[in-house]
Amino acid sequence: QVTATREQLREAIVTFVSNLTRRDGEHVARWRSPVCPSVSGATPEQGEFIRSRILEIAASVRAPVGRNKKCQPNLLVILTEQPAPLWESWRTRSPGMFYEQSQVEIARALETPRPVSAWQNAVVTNADGTKGGELNRLVDSRIHASVSEDIASVILMVNTTATGGATFGQLADYIAMISLARIDLDADFGNAGSILRVFAKKAEG
Repeated sequence: QVTATREQLREAIVTFVSNLTRRDGEHVARWRSPVCPSVSGATPEQGEFIRSRILEIAASVRAPVGRNKKCQPNLLVILTEQPAPLWESWRTRSPGMFYEQSQVEIARALETPRPVSAWQNAVVTNADGTKGGELNRLVDSRIHASVSEDIASVILMVNTTATGGATFGQLADYIAMISLARIDLDADFGNAGSILRVFAKKAEG
């Protein structure tokens, strides 16, 4: 009975993770370079709380972390009352920040009203070591995939007028969750007791 329960739990976890993170059903994007968060638009105390929480959660899942505060930020968290103008300004001023994605794809991803919106840049490394382009895949083994997707940078905008009754701790955990993996925020979260549910109804509305 114990074995059956554990197997059911494992299957539920795998299904949940697959539904949220796997765009092509085969590989999950990961951080391979040290995560270096930077928070703006908050008080120094709030910013340090969010930064420390991201690093704490990253370390708990064995993601590489940049402990030195002078590291080059690659995970930007901005708290603002007007995220849309900031996104538009960034798209116009620094299009290279969005890698090779088209303006249509960028607009579709960022213009959906959410309490927290995110843009992630990831690089696919093929079996022959080349980056991006057409996938060049070998036969994957049970323990190693020949193609990897590496998260290079993340930008998150927190709409401070839309976070409702979420506590600051919940907000920090939510930020960490969606920045450490490529989460599909439109996915069905089911009945899972996940921090992702804290803004699910707000996003739908």
